[in-house]
Amino acid sequence: MCATKCPVDIDTGQLIKKLRILQHSSLTRSVAKFSATHFSLSQSFIKTGLKLAKVTGKYPPAAKNEVLTLAQGDGPKVIYFSSCVNSVLAPESGKSTPKSVLSLLKKAGFHVLMPESPKSLCCGMPYESKGFDKSAKNKTLELQNSLWQLSDQGRIAIICDNSPCSYHMINTLTDKLKVLDAPSFFAQHLDLFKITKTQNSLLTFSVCSQQKAGESA
Repeated sequence: MCATKCPVDIDTGQLIKKLRILQHSSLTRSVAKFSATHFSLSQSFIKTGLKLAKVTGKYPPAAKNEVLTLAQGDGPKVIYFSSCVNSVLAPESGKSTPKSVLSLLKKAGFHVLMPESPKSLCCGMPYESKGFDKSAKNKTLELQNSLWQLSDQGRIAIICDNSPCSYHMINTLTDKLKVLDAPSFFAQHLDLFKITKTQNSLLTFSVCSQQKAGESA
Protein backbone atom coordinates (compact mmCIF):
# COMPACT_ATOMS: atom_id res chain seq x y z
CA MET A 1 0.00 0.00 0.00
CA CYS A 2 3.06 2.27 -0.05
CA ALA A 3 2.12 3.87 -3.37
CA THR A 4 -1.66 3.63 -3.22
CA LYS A 5 -1.85 5.52 0.10
CA CYS A 6 0.73 8.16 -0.80
CA PRO A 7 -0.88 11.38 -2.14
CA VAL A 8 1.94 11.83 -4.66
CA ASP A 9 2.28 8.13 -5.63
CA ILE A 10 5.72 7.59 -4.08
CA ASP A 11 6.32 3.85 -3.71
CA THR A 12 8.61 3.63 -0.69
CA GLY A 13 8.39 -0.17 -0.88
CA GLN A 14 10.27 -0.15 -4.20
CA LEU A 15 12.82 2.26 -2.73
CA ILE A 16 13.52 -0.09 0.19
CA LYS A 17 13.99 -3.01 -2.20
CA LYS A 18 16.54 -1.04 -4.23
CA LEU A 19 18.42 -0.13 -1.06
CA ARG A 20 18.47 -3.78 0.00
CA ILE A 21 20.06 -4.77 -3.31
CA LEU A 22 22.92 -2.35 -2.65
CA GLN A 23 23.42 -3.53 0.94
CA HIS A 24 23.83 -7.25 0.24
CA SER A 25 27.26 -8.83 0.51
CA SER A 26 28.60 -11.65 -1.65
CA LEU A 27 27.96 -14.01 1.28
CA THR A 28 24.27 -13.14 1.62
CA ARG A 29 23.83 -13.42 -2.15
CA SER A 30 25.45 -16.87 -2.06
CA VAL A 31 23.12 -17.99 0.72
CA ALA A 32 20.12 -16.72 -1.26
CA LYS A 33 21.35 -18.50 -4.38
CA PHE A 34 21.79 -21.76 -2.47
CA SER A 35 18.30 -21.57 -0.94
CA ALA A 36 16.76 -20.79 -4.32
CA THR A 37 18.61 -23.63 -6.04
CA HIS A 38 17.62 -26.05 -3.26
CA PHE A 39 14.20 -24.56 -2.60
CA SER A 40 12.49 -27.74 -1.44
CA LEU A 41 15.27 -28.31 1.08
CA SER A 42 14.96 -24.71 2.25
CA GLN A 43 11.27 -25.23 2.96
CA SER A 44 12.08 -28.36 4.96
CA PHE A 45 14.54 -26.38 7.09
CA ILE A 46 11.90 -23.70 7.76
CA LYS A 47 9.26 -26.27 8.72
CA THR A 48 11.72 -27.98 11.06
CA GLY A 49 12.46 -24.62 12.68
CA LEU A 50 8.75 -23.94 13.15
CA LYS A 51 8.25 -27.33 14.78
CA LEU A 52 11.13 -26.71 17.18
CA ALA A 53 9.81 -23.24 17.99
CA LYS A 54 6.28 -24.52 18.61
CA VAL A 55 6.91 -24.68 22.36
CA THR A 56 7.28 -20.88 22.48
CA GLY A 57 3.75 -20.35 21.18
CA LYS A 58 4.97 -17.35 19.18
CA TYR A 59 5.05 -18.90 15.73
CA PRO A 60 2.38 -20.44 13.45
CA PRO A 61 2.29 -24.23 13.06
CA ALA A 62 4.24 -25.91 10.28
CA ALA A 63 2.32 -27.46 7.40
CA LYS A 64 1.97 -31.22 7.38
CA ASN A 65 3.28 -33.38 4.55
CA GLU A 66 -0.11 -34.03 2.99
CA VAL A 67 -1.00 -36.28 0.09
CA LEU A 68 -3.10 -34.14 -2.25
CA THR A 69 -5.73 -35.77 -4.43
CA LEU A 70 -6.35 -33.99 -7.73
CA ALA A 71 -9.92 -33.93 -9.01
CA GLN A 72 -10.40 -35.43 -12.46
CA GLY A 73 -13.79 -33.91 -13.26
CA ASP A 74 -15.44 -33.61 -16.65
CA GLY A 75 -15.13 -29.83 -16.62
CA PRO A 76 -12.34 -27.66 -18.02
CA LYS A 77 -8.73 -28.27 -17.07
CA VAL A 78 -7.17 -25.88 -14.58
CA ILE A 79 -3.69 -25.70 -13.08
CA TYR A 80 -3.39 -25.24 -9.34
CA PHE A 81 -0.14 -23.70 -8.12
CA SER A 82 0.09 -23.71 -4.33
CA SER A 83 2.36 -21.01 -2.95
CA CYS A 84 5.36 -21.85 -0.79
CA VAL A 85 3.67 -19.96 2.07
CA ASN A 86 0.91 -22.55 2.18
CA SER A 87 3.41 -25.38 1.77
CA VAL A 88 5.26 -24.22 4.88
CA LEU A 89 2.59 -22.74 7.17
CA ALA A 90 -0.58 -24.41 8.43
CA PRO A 91 -3.77 -22.80 9.76
CA GLU A 92 -4.45 -22.92 13.48
CA SER A 93 -7.40 -25.21 12.82
CA GLY A 94 -9.37 -26.76 9.97
CA LYS A 95 -8.26 -27.84 6.52
CA SER A 96 -5.04 -26.65 4.98
CA THR A 97 -5.34 -24.12 2.16
CA PRO A 98 -4.32 -26.64 -0.56
CA LYS A 99 -6.94 -29.14 0.60
CA SER A 100 -9.61 -26.44 0.75
CA VAL A 101 -8.81 -25.19 -2.77
CA LEU A 102 -8.78 -28.73 -4.18
CA SER A 103 -12.08 -29.48 -2.44
CA LEU A 104 -13.71 -26.48 -4.14
CA LEU A 105 -12.27 -27.40 -7.53
CA LYS A 106 -13.63 -30.92 -7.15
CA LYS A 107 -17.11 -29.66 -6.23
CA ALA A 108 -17.05 -27.40 -9.30
CA GLY A 109 -16.15 -30.34 -11.56
CA PHE A 110 -12.74 -29.14 -12.77
CA HIS A 111 -9.98 -31.40 -14.03
CA VAL A 112 -7.02 -30.32 -11.90
CA LEU A 113 -3.35 -30.34 -12.87
CA MET A 114 -0.35 -29.46 -10.72
CA PRO A 115 3.31 -28.92 -11.68
CA GLU A 116 5.81 -31.69 -11.10
CA SER A 117 7.92 -31.14 -7.99
CA PRO A 118 5.79 -28.16 -6.87
CA LYS A 119 7.80 -27.67 -3.67
CA SER A 120 10.85 -26.76 -5.72
CA LEU A 121 9.00 -23.94 -7.47
CA CYS A 122 8.55 -20.35 -6.31
CA CYS A 123 7.30 -17.18 -7.99
CA GLY A 124 10.41 -15.36 -6.77
CA MET A 125 8.61 -12.81 -4.61
CA PRO A 126 10.38 -13.73 -1.30
CA TYR A 127 13.75 -13.11 -2.93
CA GLU A 128 12.64 -10.00 -4.81
CA SER A 129 11.22 -8.42 -1.65
CA LYS A 130 14.54 -8.93 0.17
CA GLY A 131 16.61 -7.48 -2.65
CA PHE A 132 18.00 -10.73 -4.08
CA ASP A 133 17.13 -9.79 -7.64
CA LYS A 134 19.11 -12.50 -9.47
CA SER A 135 17.70 -15.32 -7.36
CA ALA A 136 14.21 -13.84 -7.80
CA LYS A 137 14.54 -13.73 -11.59
CA ASN A 138 15.86 -17.30 -11.69
CA LYS A 139 12.92 -18.63 -9.66
CA THR A 140 10.44 -16.64 -11.75
CA LEU A 141 11.89 -18.01 -14.98
CA GLU A 142 11.92 -21.56 -13.60
CA LEU A 143 8.23 -21.29 -12.67
CA GLN A 144 7.35 -19.71 -16.00
CA ASN A 145 8.97 -22.55 -17.94
CA SER A 146 7.18 -25.17 -15.85
CA LEU A 147 3.76 -23.52 -16.21
CA TRP A 148 4.28 -22.82 -19.91
CA GLN A 149 4.67 -26.52 -20.63
CA LEU A 150 1.90 -27.67 -18.28
CA SER A 151 -0.59 -25.06 -19.51
CA ASP A 152 -0.16 -26.12 -23.13
CA GLN A 153 1.53 -22.81 -23.89
CA GLY A 154 -0.97 -20.69 -22.01
CA ARG A 155 -4.19 -22.44 -23.06
CA ILE A 156 -5.02 -23.70 -19.53
CA ALA A 157 -5.78 -21.23 -16.74
CA ILE A 158 -3.57 -21.15 -13.63
CA ILE A 159 -4.78 -20.31 -10.12
CA CYS A 160 -2.61 -19.47 -7.13
CA ASP A 161 -3.78 -19.66 -3.50
CA ASN A 162 -1.87 -16.65 -2.14
CA SER A 163 -2.84 -13.17 -3.31
CA PRO A 164 0.62 -11.51 -3.06
CA CYS A 165 2.12 -14.40 -5.05
CA SER A 166 -0.70 -14.21 -7.61
CA TYR A 167 -0.12 -10.48 -8.03
CA HIS A 168 3.62 -11.03 -8.44
CA MET A 169 3.07 -13.80 -11.01
CA ILE A 170 0.64 -11.69 -13.03
CA ASN A 171 3.21 -8.87 -13.17
CA THR A 172 6.37 -10.92 -13.81
CA LEU A 173 5.40 -13.99 -15.83
CA THR A 174 4.69 -13.75 -19.54
CA ASP A 175 1.23 -12.33 -20.20
CA LYS A 176 0.57 -15.37 -22.39
CA LEU A 177 -0.03 -17.31 -19.17
CA LYS A 178 -3.53 -16.86 -17.71
CA VAL A 179 -2.85 -16.43 -13.98
CA LEU A 180 -5.73 -15.83 -11.57
CA ASP A 181 -5.86 -15.31 -7.84
CA ALA A 182 -7.96 -18.06 -6.23
CA PRO A 183 -10.70 -15.75 -4.83
CA SER A 184 -11.10 -14.09 -8.24
CA PHE A 185 -11.21 -17.44 -10.00
CA PHE A 186 -13.93 -18.85 -7.75
CA ALA A 187 -15.90 -15.60 -7.90
CA GLN A 188 -16.09 -16.07 -11.67
CA HIS A 189 -17.47 -19.60 -11.26
CA LEU A 190 -20.03 -19.21 -8.47
CA ASP A 191 -22.68 -20.72 -10.75
CA LEU A 192 -20.92 -24.08 -10.42
CA PHE A 193 -21.50 -24.23 -6.65
CA LYS A 194 -24.55 -24.91 -4.54
CA ILE A 195 -24.33 -22.17 -1.94
CA THR A 196 -26.43 -22.26 1.21
CA LYS A 197 -26.77 -18.98 3.08
CA THR A 198 -26.15 -19.00 6.83
CA GLN A 199 -26.66 -16.53 9.65
CA ASN A 200 -22.99 -16.64 10.62
CA SER A 201 -20.90 -13.49 10.40
CA LEU A 202 -17.58 -13.46 8.57
CA LEU A 203 -14.83 -10.86 8.68
CA THR A 204 -12.69 -10.55 5.56
CA PHE A 205 -9.48 -8.60 5.09
CA SER A 206 -8.12 -7.68 1.67
CA VAL A 207 -4.33 -7.63 1.57
CA CYS A 208 -2.57 -4.81 -0.26
CA SER A 209 -1.96 -6.88 -3.41
CA GLN A 210 -5.72 -7.44 -3.79
CA GLN A 211 -6.37 -3.74 -3.32
CA LYS A 212 -3.73 -2.79 -5.88
CA ALA A 213 -5.30 -5.25 -8.33
CA GLY A 214 -8.73 -3.74 -7.67
CA GLU A 215 -10.08 -6.98 -6.25
CA SER A 216 -10.77 -6.00 -2.63
CA ALA A 217 -14.11 -6.96 -1.11
